[in-house]
Amino acid sequence: MKEIFEDIEFQLGEFGLHSQLSEEKKSTLPKILKEIHKYNVFGSDLLAVPAELIISGDDQEYERPFSFLDLDEGFVNFENEFRSEVPIDFIPMGYLYGASEIVLYNNLNNSIHIFHVSDIVDQDRMKYKLDNPTCTFKDFISQIRLQTVTCLLHPKDYSKATLIELRKNKIYLDYEFLASKSEDIWEVYLDKCRSQIADGMEIHYAPQNVIQKLQQ
Repeated sequence: MKEIFEDIEFQLGEFGLHSQLSEEKKSTLPKILKEIHKYNVFGSDLLAVPAELIISGDDQEYERPFSFLDLDEGFVNFENEFRSEVPIDFIPMGYLYGASEIVLYNNLNNSIHIFHVSDIVDQDRMKYKLDNPTCTFKDFISQIRLQTVTCLLHPKDYSKATLIELRKNKIYLDYEFLASKSEDIWEVYLDKCRSQIADGMEIHYAPQNVIQKLQQ
């Protein structure tokens, strides 16, 4: 795991932040989660996991933006809002899509479980999510990568959405790979984003480095 996080930290560069979790709260975490907080891998719009990791065979869907939980407030909110339905051996580890899906670490079987915040009102669905792991902790950590997906929405019609991802060194746009003769694939990516913005679309979420370059 050390090598994985050192590599992620290196790739993130100046964008990766140090954990803001208090030492008191860190002391309550399992050792395997404490280790994560040694690295500058925290912050929003930085990391992602492939959709196929969450739903087997779903290789056409876009990667899921992911962030590690590193605020005491986040743990307090989890305890207040969800602990009544979630056994104590499940520990919040992070979020997908900002905070709409919560990633849990199961301390008993070393597994990862993911539920949507709306699942809390459906006991059967919540039980299914807790009884059935998404994957092992090792598999989840090994699949974490730098976020490349950008989502743009029309400000007056959210049904109009464009998703752009860099996958296998190719542009993946609206579920199709685009052919490009340019050697600078990131510049092609940014041009696609600029074109969408010029057409009236607005960024819903995007990697921090993409937002920075689009603002230049």
